[in-house]
Amino acid sequence: MSTTDSITAKIEAATTTGLCSDELKWDPWAYDAPRPGTRLPVYGAGASQWDEIPASAPVQGEIPERYRAMEPAEVARRIGAARARLGSRLVILGHHYQRDEIIRWADFRGDSFKLSQQAASRRESDFIVFCGVHFMAESADILGGDHQRVILPNLAAGCSMADMADEAQVHACWRQLDEALGSGGVVPVTYMNSSAALKAFCGERGGIVCTSSNATRVLDWAFERGERVLFFPDEHLGRNTGVKLGIPDDAMVVWDPRRPLGGRSLAALRRARLILWRGWCSVHARFTVAQIEQARRQHPGLTVIVHPECRREVVAAADLDGSTELILETIAAAPAGSQWAVGTEINMVNRLAAEHPDKRIFCLDPVICPCSTMYRIHPAYLAWVLEALLDGQVVNEIVVADGVKASARVALERMLSLPGQGAGAAARR
Repeated sequence: MSTTDSITAKIEAATTTGLCSDELKWDPWAYDAPRPGTRLPVYGAGASQWDEIPASAPVQGEIPERYRAMEPAEVARRIGAARARLGSRLVILGHHYQRDEIIRWADFRGDSFKLSQQAASRRESDFIVFCGVHFMAESADILGGDHQRVILPNLAAGCSMADMADEAQVHACWRQLDEALGSGGVVPVTYMNSSAALKAFCGERGGIVCTSSNATRVLDWAFERGERVLFFPDEHLGRNTGVKLGIPDDAMVVWDPRRPLGGRSLAALRRARLILWRGWCSVHARFTVAQIEQARRQHPGLTVIVHPECRREVVAAADLDGSTELILETIAAAPAGSQWAVGTEINMVNRLAAEHPDKRIFCLDPVICPCSTMYRIHPAYLAWVLEALLDGQVVNEIVVADGVKASARVALERMLSLPGQGAGAAARR
């Protein structure tokens, strides 16, 4: 793919008014800790730059200066050489939201769960380099073989939505619900975009994991086993799924973990069927109904497709909604000449447009604003971790404790046992 299609090239060429932050032009190591024990309280430039980063978030130390000083062509040459020498011992995973300069090296590309499954299928590989974010690397370690070691090129590539629900907060919520509603009757469901600890929490309490493609099936499963569902950490995916299941508005309440009883009355909790954690994806929170209306005015006859992590009113105003895999499959199968306005991360949308030049495909948000943490995975970090492997060193390894891994696997296996684990069907209005 030509570098002219790269989001990096677009950022370098853009004026400040075309970017959500001029800091996108900085190198990602501007946010790294210059020495052990120090940190910057930010995720970095991009969609999550205004989110509050928890003190527990992993910190990336400065990578060696030689990598920071390398020209892009030299970085690419070194990645290619290291990848070739490691051969089948290595598998590189690239999430759809990664920049093109990373995707070009990926053995597999996909969404978080698909990539973890693909890595698990490569049992001959000793090293899984996950070009994604922290919870994804944890999932690869949970599903991978005991001999496989999972590496995240930049430890600071976290997820602000996953960080909005930490283990202590969820335990506190569970205790309060138990006191308010009585033991039993509440089934915990965590979105794939959550820590291994929260997947384990669900595994230990009769709960389950869901993805954006199977959330409806998972909630059906949960309601067969309990009167209420506690859904975390994304309130918008939870609410949009509840709407599809016909759950009334007054039976869906948002739990604010910073307030007693989640900021809800006892009566409201007793009426609730779906208790939604107060959390969101800052990439998908950028999309608005006004953007959809403007796109329709400018391009009559287009189809609007958005991710279900968008707000309810955005999903309602769109023509279709579905997971990243569903968006990809739907647009790939569309006829030549069709027009698509897409509500998801801009790297993925620009790549779709480059790969399907026979269709008009553009991002609903006219401002360039990639996922802050995905953007942390720069080719220099990939070169660093691969060359370390050649030297016999495993840096930035992601290891889930055995006990957590076992319980998390229970919740994942419950999901995997459900029928039809593909990308799902688009919801059309």
